[in-house]
Amino acid sequence: MYREDPNRKPPSEETVGDCLKRWFAQMIAQRALRPSSIARYEVNLAHVHRLIGACKLRSLTPWDIQNVYTTLLNEGRAAATVRHVRVIIYGALQDAVAWDLVARDPARGTKAPKVPRRELQIPSTEQAQNLLKVSESDRLFAL
Repeated sequence: MYREDPNRKPPSEETVGDCLKRWFAQMIAQRALRPSSIARYEVNLAHVHRLIGACKLRSLTPWDIQNVYTTLLNEGRAAATVRHVRVIIYGALQDAVAWDLVARDPARGTKAPKVPRRELQIPSTEQAQNLLKVSESDRLFAL
């Protein structure tokens, strides 16, 4: 424990929301993200801020994180969105461990929902012929 080791600092009093803000600023500074990627991160970070942003980082549990995923699914968010939220939380908490803000990563052991596979819709021969016939007058027909 940090009390027994003078070189180890106590767990952070920072909230999850504050940690995520700092983490996101670092991530943007270190990576060349497109504006659309930044916007997607911001939207998904807003979900996390709303649901667990006020929690103290040191008292965050896997249950709290798993509840974020469940709540988002119950609100009608797509499984792919919830998986991206998990990527954000997992990455931020791994960095928090590396930065000695927390002793362990509470995102370990949480499970994101599986993204259902969509069945490939292959047009019939007749449908493909109709598409080609209709598109003959389009300027992009050669494509």
